[in-house]
Amino acid sequence: MGKLNIDVNLIHWLLLNLIIMLGAFLRFYDLGGESYWYDEIIMLRVAQDNICTIVEGGRPPIYIILAHFWIKLFGTEEVATRSLSAILGVASIPLIYLLGKELFDRKVGLIAAFLMAISQFQIYYSQDFRYYSVFVLMTLFSFLFFILALRVRSVTYFVCYVISSILMFYTHTFGVFIIVAQAIYFILKSRNYGQLVALWFLSQVLILLALLPRIINYLFKVNTGNIGPRWLPDPPYWTPLITLQNYVGAGLDYPSWQTLTIGFLFFFFGILLFALWKGKDRWVESVGRLSRDISDLSTKRDELLLIGLWLLVPILLPFILSKILRPMYHYRYTIAASPALYLFLALAIAKFRKVIPELISVGLILIVIAPGLHEFYVAPVREQWREAAKYVEDNSTIDDVIIFADAGKDQNRATFNWYYRGALSECGINKHLKDYAAIDKEFVKCMKDTGRFWFVVREVPSPAHYLTEFFLSNTKRNLKLIRERRFTKITVYLFQMM
Repeated sequence: MGKLNIDVNLIHWLLLNLIIMLGAFLRFYDLGGESYWYDEIIMLRVAQDNICTIVEGGRPPIYIILAHFWIKLFGTEEVATRSLSAILGVASIPLIYLLGKELFDRKVGLIAAFLMAISQFQIYYSQDFRYYSVFVLMTLFSFLFFILALRVRSVTYFVCYVISSILMFYTHTFGVFIIVAQAIYFILKSRNYGQLVALWFLSQVLILLALLPRIINYLFKVNTGNIGPRWLPDPPYWTPLITLQNYVGAGLDYPSWQTLTIGFLFFFFGILLFALWKGKDRWVESVGRLSRDISDLSTKRDELLLIGLWLLVPILLPFILSKILRPMYHYRYTIAASPALYLFLALAIAKFRKVIPELISVGLILIVIAPGLHEFYVAPVREQWREAAKYVEDNSTIDDVIIFADAGKDQNRATFNWYYRGALSECGINKHLKDYAAIDKEFVKCMKDTGRFWFVVREVPSPAHYLTEFFLSNTKRNLKLIRERRFTKITVYLFQMM
């Protein structure tokens, strides 16, 4: 009876394609199920400006320009617009595979691609009509060309590295930390690349010249104290650890102690059954050889240093700057560092496979992230402006007024009105007002001759505490709360003046 011939390459490529299809399914599933949230409406409005306005507008323009033409082709429905981010998110999966293969081997590339495909963190931002999926994609291109430029020592790859790095920075300002991480690596390892120093230096000059307009604008903001979004709080000292947790896709309230217990039991009994199947003596022998297998990584010290800097610099540097200057850190801004964590995890899983099979390690990760991923698809996670607008439509009378807790830019009103189809009068009161007399003055202007009003407030990132308290505890105006309905990150109140 002949031996069964198995084409390992064919199986490998089938697995990669299955991973890509899984990632595509998870990113496109229920893409338009939730309404746009506050920042997506801003993106819609900005992307519909002309190209000159977009470029001069101060925001990183690459994604906005893509969105501008995408909207012209496919329209402004949720599925149409978010499909741009979803496609870019899917494209990152084979790209991280190529990086894993180039740095280590095909197995590491496959595992890293799988981790990226199933990460709730990546899926969320691949379903978000904003910068982040293209930011990850451009980062992967930048690192791929950086690595190839150093290994192949080709001018062509250096040119590709310069172009992709510039595009990365003009996709998101935090791309500068990726460029810093790469520069630190080259400086530390410059002895290995003596003939490339001049070419690398030229590439950095070209990148710097391209970045200079935004850097000058940034330094001007530092001098005027207008650096970083003003709504960001001072990040707690454990924020970098929470960021790493979010990368895997186990953020929010996950994993729970129940999930961790199930994961531990699965992991323990999985290893036990594997040891029994393999044979106690052989398994113990594999454990003994583990230190030798790990020591073999000494040949990959440069690669480990590179992905270590890739992971740490874009997290720690903005975190430190947030403490020194003013808060600028948000975990989603550091998304470009997340592929480095997937590569580290993939390498660890591959190296320990003789003692802990890949299926057990991957199974543990799946158990830990599954509840959060399930919750992501069955429960609303974005602001429910569509539902809030429909609620006001269905329960209002012709003389009602809608009052918004706004910061003076009417963005809450604009987001609400994307879905609102009624004809009620509308008014905004600055949510940052803390003086009841000033609030009351604005309130009187809004009410005019009516006695009933809806109050719509966005609860994140900075809820309108004073404004809400003014309405709920107002004895001077004798207000009565008739209805209160809480949606995801939005609350709608209906008051009657008695």
